[in-house]
Amino acid sequence: MPFICKAVNYGKDVNIIGPKKHLYLTSYPLERVHYACNALSHCYFIPTVPIPGFLNMTLCPSNQIIHPGRVFAFFKNWDGKSTFEASKMPKLYEDLDDESAHEIEVLDNEIQAIKANLMQRFPKL
Repeated sequence: MPFICKAVNYGKDVNIIGPKKHLYLTSYPLERVHYACNALSHCYFIPTVPIPGFLNMTLCPSNQIIHPGRVFAFFKNWDGKSTFEASKMPKLYEDLDDESAHEIEVLDNEIQAIKANLMQRFPKL
């Protein structure tokens, strides 16, 4: 993900939030990683760094932890029928609450436990 955008005036203006200085990328087959890095660098005009495999990305899952934790906490008591007006929907990041933070922490702890176990079994990893 090269950057995050937020609509300012729908269909007209966006605010680019947190542009990246570089991107990490892997590929399958791994032999094509430099080709993929070159292509992505040209698409986004951001240097792209090859990494050895998907495990490296899997153990650094910020969005994969934040988004499910937030959404789960928000909808865990949903009745499956009620709806919300778009203007009253909580914002994904700005309206983060303690319950969502707890769910994110639980997911992060799980990933950290997996990483610790892998490091114990494969110290050179």
